Formats: sequence, structure tokens, C-alpha cells
Amino acid sequence: MLLPRIRQRTAAPTDGRERLDAVHARSHAAVRELEHDGLELEMMSESADSESRQLRFETSMRAYIASYLEHIRAEEIQILPLAERVLSAADWAELDAAFTQNRDPLTLHETDDAFRPLCLRILTTLPSPIGLGPTVDSLRNAPPGVKAGQPGQSNERSR
Repeated sequence: MLLPRIRQRTAAPTDGRERLDAVHARSHAAVRELEHDGLELEMMSESADSESRQLRFETSMRAYIASYLEHIRAEEIQILPLAERVLSAADWAELDAAFTQNRDPLTLHETDDAFRPLCLRILTTLPSPIGLGPTVDSLRNAPPGVKAGQPGQSNERSR
């Protein structure tokens, strides 16, 4: 919603907006792939190759997290300052109202109360700053096969 509104308000150079649009589009597919891989991991947890599936999933998750954090950084450096310059108070009020509707960012449908426990579980599992789980640094520094938060791993939230 923000990028289209910025495009309506300025003819300024793109400042990477097209690249961010492409990242948004790929992000939806990446989340679906992670969902599929997570389900596969759960359903195949007793298989002979479960460790390699776990490692593959963790590698994919770390790559997604790194990509997501870089995307957020780009938005904070390029898009938000531009939005602050070109959007009116009325634009911000409309955007605020749209975001407070608490819609699923992938489907744009309102969330179903039945999924709130799952949402909470995901948020407490995802690393900070994306979720409420261990910090990204603790995940990044975890040796292969060791989950962050296990004994011997730092977890800033537990300090």
C-alpha cells in the first residue's frame, strides 16, 4: 500500500522501488516454500534423512531471515524517508487505518481467531527482531545441528 501511494505522490527517481516490489513478490513465494518445507520436516521427522531435512530447512530459514532483514534495511533507508517527504497527513491516516485492520499480509484477508495461537507460536519461534524468539545473532552463531537457545547458546531475551 505504501509504495503505490508514494508513486501517486511523486515523479522522483525510483530510489529502488521497483527492486523492493520484486522482493515483495518473491517474499510471498519464499514464505510458501518455507511453510511447505516446515510441514515436510514435521511430517518426515522420523525418516532416515530427517537430519539433512532439518539442516536444509534451517539453511533456507537463515537465508530468508538475512534477505528479510536486508529488505527492511532498504525500506528504512530509501522508502520511509521518501514517504515522510511526499505523503500528506491524510495519506498517513488512510495507511494507518488500513494497517490496523490486522489483515494477513499474504492473503489480505482478515485473520481468523482460530489461527491466533499458531501466530503466537510462530512469533515466539521466529528470531528477534522479526519475532519474539532468540536473536538473529544467536541463530547465526549456532553450530550446524544446534538450535539457538539450547544450553551453551546465548539468548539475549533470557538474560
